[in-house]
Amino acid sequence: MTPQAIGAGVAGTAVVGGGGALAAYAAGAFNAKWQEASFEDYAKYKNLKYLGETANEMTIPPVASKIKETLENTTNGKGYRAKFNSHWNNMREQDAKKEGNISRPIEDKEELFPVDKSGSKDQEVANWTAVWCKSVGKKKVPAKQTQEGKELWNPDLDKNPVWKAFKDICLEEKIVVT
Repeated sequence: MTPQAIGAGVAGTAVVGGGGALAAYAAGAFNAKWQEASFEDYAKYKNLKYLGETANEMTIPPVASKIKETLENTTNGKGYRAKFNSHWNNMREQDAKKEGNISRPIEDKEELFPVDKSGSKDQEVANWTAVWCKSVGKKKVPAKQTQEGKELWNPDLDKNPVWKAFKDICLEEKIVVT
């Protein structure tokens, strides 16, 4: 919000009287910008669910055993490793600290995610990634707004590198039953 808008809000508060204008300001009446929503909210909008969930609901972040199983899967593991290799630098330790005191493996990503075989640190990667997914799922970002009764989502969110990592590492498509 610009200093001028803040000043106008303060001036309006003085003219209208503290309570009503302050409540309107707090409710976002003077802010036409994107409101905060979580990555989980956006994933639900995009019709995604957490990796390994059996139902088509997004309720339980992936557990370490499911992440490790996917990393070591002979059919899809290679592609999942490539996603880790691509996104590892955007999976920051400070994002996971909110959920637990677990350290991010510090080895080079090429060592952590070898293309042709399982890595020796798969369990450590899976443990840390499970905590990261849980934490980042709750991350609030400027994501949506309501205009004329319609909910709009920020198209720039798809370009966010942390969202991309979260989507590729922690989520999967919902199963469509026809």
